[in-house]
Amino acid sequence: MKIPLTALIILISLYSIQTSAQKSAHTWYFGKKAGIDFNSNPPVKLTNSAMQTIEGTSCFSDPTTGAILFYTNGDSIWNKNHQPMPNGFGLGGHYSTTQSAVIIPDPGNNNRYYVFTVYAQANLYGPFCCGSGGLNYNIVDMNADNGLGDVIVKNQPLLSPTAEKLCAVQHCNGQDYWVVTHEWGTNKFYAYQVTPTGINSPVISNEGTIHQDAGSTNAWETIGYMRISPNGKMIATAISQEIKRVEVFPFDNNTGIVGDSLFSDSGFTNTCGTTGPYGVCFSPDNSRLYISNNVPGIGGSCADISGIYQYDLTLNGAVALIASRTAIVTSNSTQYGALQIGPDQKIYVAKSSQAQLDVINNPNALGPACSYTANAFNLNTFSGPYQSQLGLPNFCETLLNPPLRCYLYFQGCLGLDSVLVLDTLLTPPYTFSWNFDDPASGASNFSADQNPFHNYPSVGVYNVSLTIIQECQSITITKPINTLGNFQVDAGPDTTICVGDNYIIPTSGGANYSWSPVDGLSCSDCANPLATPTVITTYIVSVSAPLPGCEDEDSVVITVLSTTELTVTPSTAVCSGDTLTLIADGAQTYAWSPGSGLSATNISNPLATITSNITYTVIGTFANCTPDTETITILLFPTPEVDAGEDVSIYENELATLNANSSANLFSWQPIVSLDNANINNPNASPVSTTTYTVTVTDNNGCTASDTLIVFVLPDDAFIYIPNAFSPNNDGINDKLEYFTKNITSLQFRIYNRWGQLLFESNVPGDFWNGIYKRLPQDIGVYVYEVVALTKGGNTLKQRGNFTLLR
Repeated sequence: MKIPLTALIILISLYSIQTSAQKSAHTWYFGKKAGIDFNSNPPVKLTNSAMQTIEGTSCFSDPTTGAILFYTNGDSIWNKNHQPMPNGFGLGGHYSTTQSAVIIPDPGNNNRYYVFTVYAQANLYGPFCCGSGGLNYNIVDMNADNGLGDVIVKNQPLLSPTAEKLCAVQHCNGQDYWVVTHEWGTNKFYAYQVTPTGINSPVISNEGTIHQDAGSTNAWETIGYMRISPNGKMIATAISQEIKRVEVFPFDNNTGIVGDSLFSDSGFTNTCGTTGPYGVCFSPDNSRLYISNNVPGIGGSCADISGIYQYDLTLNGAVALIASRTAIVTSNSTQYGALQIGPDQKIYVAKSSQAQLDVINNPNALGPACSYTANAFNLNTFSGPYQSQLGLPNFCETLLNPPLRCYLYFQGCLGLDSVLVLDTLLTPPYTFSWNFDDPASGASNFSADQNPFHNYPSVGVYNVSLTIIQECQSITITKPINTLGNFQVDAGPDTTICVGDNYIIPTSGGANYSWSPVDGLSCSDCANPLATPTVITTYIVSVSAPLPGCEDEDSVVITVLSTTELTVTPSTAVCSGDTLTLIADGAQTYAWSPGSGLSATNISNPLATITSNITYTVIGTFANCTPDTETITILLFPTPEVDAGEDVSIYENELATLNANSSANLFSWQPIVSLDNANINNPNASPVSTTTYTVTVTDNNGCTASDTLIVFVLPDDAFIYIPNAFSPNNDGINDKLEYFTKNITSLQFRIYNRWGQLLFESNVPGDFWNGIYKRLPQDIGVYVYEVVALTKGGNTLKQRGNFTLLR
């Protein structure tokens, strides 16, 4: 058997290009809890959204899986679990802003995203919540909130006031992004370059119509979409209400500059208090522009008509471009909203308060050939609330470009073969420059085609390079290509069979097979012969083709057994209660006995818990071979003996010496707090309260045993009682000042008269004063005593007072 050759792909570039797994725009949420999953083909509806919004939204999905990361209506953000992010509210947008938000990746941090927002009606009419009322940015960190993401930078103002226009496109350097808005009250476009280091100062272009209140008296003219073409070369705006105009300009995705107008179409004559042009969307190939004429007052007495219109952008001159406007669909009962390219390269059309979206199936085609289908995508369930409103998700247009795929075709051992050299997202236009690593072919060693063919003279490994040249950069990819391709043969893994059994060799790859030796094979020139060897045999398969170098071979070893050859782990000894894994090998099925203490009896490696001496028997069977039997004996080491000693009692602050006896030589006491050494047999313990100590011993075999003792800590309640009077008159009653003690080990007792003269002193317990000083009876009166004593708990007790001597 062989290990397949793996080609190494080397990318040489100023940045890491994105792979075809770019699915950042594959999950949409919009309108009234509506959603679409483009990870399926065809796409399917989603009914798990937490968002209800009238107009703009933005979403961002995992670039590899297409699963949603988070989505927003410009005011709030929901995570992938459809829960609000902890700090994801009041972000400066509005649920009724035409393009309330757009999300772009942070070019300098793969875990962070910018969320740009604009507010409704230039924040001139109606309540305002958060941010500047114009263009703001927020930053979401997907590492926050345990990987669900949270807003870590919030409501950072960039420009105010603005129209309800906000769009983004990738910079032509393939790394940065342009975020573009339009200032309210001027004709200024503001383009902000987002780089790995942050947001640059805006590029300002004064072009086209002044976006201002032209008679609506409430800034309705802020309404309408602005879009950049997928190739980053044009920008279109729709201005609604009293202005009613569509404008298209050149856009430079290298400098961010908006150029002189290509055309300005004001030929919309809606009369019923209408909105006018609303949605704009370029076709994926940048050749057409689609706009929606939004008439909210249609129906009833209003004679105006809503519609979807197409412009042919391949024409030259404003007159021709305006004249190319073609009605694709019209209606006096439907209010059309946003238009958005999907990952499937179709354009989806929003309709206010409808359970379906319309779809333009072939948006690159001219006129009716674009294949407009009404109610093509159903958003609702039988009884659900899911509806389109006016908005669809707002994306960086580049994320919706189809992936660029470049194949190299060549004549291989099996005929025409191909290798995928490049699969990524890049913004057109671009040119191609190939080098096939075949200099002997002269001029044929180079090509400017996207998917060229090269006729190699022989099979081998060639270091093919492809350079993609764009306006702002060039990317070179070098890939070692083995033109042997799928002609490599693989005879499969080595195997073992029993005498009389057979095995179909699972060969793959190659052609024109030749096997040797042929003994035991059902055929010598087929791909998958039936092998029935009687002894261990190495079979070699060779493949070939007429093209020079189209040769390969592989081998497979088939071992033949007459009986099952079982191997087991050796017998051993363990401590009582230990567990160990019994291991048997060499069979396909196993049967262990007895089953006591085993985790399973029919596997090769059961876990055994040992409580007594035991012998396990295992019978192994391999295919039709004679079964084999082996045994494993497990003996128990003797358990060490241990005696922690008798329970003891001490007073507070006293020490107790513990003394464990054992045949083992390693000791471990618990708890270790209050022990002077927890790893000897006789530590000193000074607990502050009654404590149970456990000693665990370990012998030379590693076996353990434990025992416990309790150290009772008695309170130090020592006291001395001195009577307050005595009468030394020799009547046999209270003739001495007799005191009483408890838990006192020693004391110093003194008596003074009222002038401070020491009359009596003794450190002998039970030595009481009889009222005599220097053989003279003392007078009746009050005397002072002083006692200093040592308690059994090791504390010093001091006591001072007075008593009365009576006669």
